[in-house]
Amino acid sequence: MRDLECKKTIASSGVYDFVFKNQTKKVTIDVKENIDVTLHFILQENNDFDLNLKLKNNEVKLINVCLEGASKVKQTLDASKSNIKALSCFNSKCDSFNLEVNLKEESKIELDNIIISKENMKQVYDFRINHLSPFTESNLRNYAVTDNNSKLVINNTGFIDFGCKKAEINQSTTGIMLDLSSSIEANPILEINHHDVIANHGASIGALADSDLFYLMSRGISKEEAERIIIEGYYRMILDKIEDKDLKAEIEKRL
Repeated sequence: MRDLECKKTIASSGVYDFVFKNQTKKVTIDVKENIDVTLHFILQENNDFDLNLKLKNNEVKLINVCLEGASKVKQTLDASKSNIKALSCFNSKCDSFNLEVNLKEESKIELDNIIISKENMKQVYDFRINHLSPFTESNLRNYAVTDNNSKLVINNTGFIDFGCKKAEINQSTTGIMLDLSSSIEANPILEINHHDVIANHGASIGALADSDLFYLMSRGISKEEAERIIIEGYYRMILDKIEDKDLKAEIEKRL
């Protein structure tokens, strides 16, 4: 892996790993047209990051990882005629994450986020997806866990501009709170300016089911281990989408 300079152009298909550290300035990555790329963004150390990704007619797999260093991250994706599959993994080291996606010319994004907050702090995550052309589609799914007096706020905003017929928004947040002093606040927001569209949102937040814990503990498993098994199953389907085995193992170790 390597540090990333202020501007970067990716001109050929492939897998690109970048480590962001000691970085407080704006970083722009321009992906050339008609190529397929996998991008791994590893966010480290105590810094603010402002990352901008520009796409046109690309197939993109994007993974954000923030597992060490208290970081504040702002990320912007500008996509035209592109298909994006994005996955983000955060633990308590990420103070805040702000993602804005601008979809144009039939672009589509699938976005899955795993957020683990367990170190007695408040974190804010803002996800905004702007549909700026007809026939664009976004599917946003958040999976969150809080413990140890942690406060987590997740804002999901879906915007459809005037004239953007057949645009489609789907957003959901599923959250588990492991103690009575922790909380998850999910704020679904839809801003719709055209009638011929699809827009859905939902949230399901609560504690672990007592019946699930009882089932595992009745077979000699401790409460702590039972909680770990249930939570791991909760986000396993997301982690299994990561093709890089080393990166996947490192994330599993840190979450």
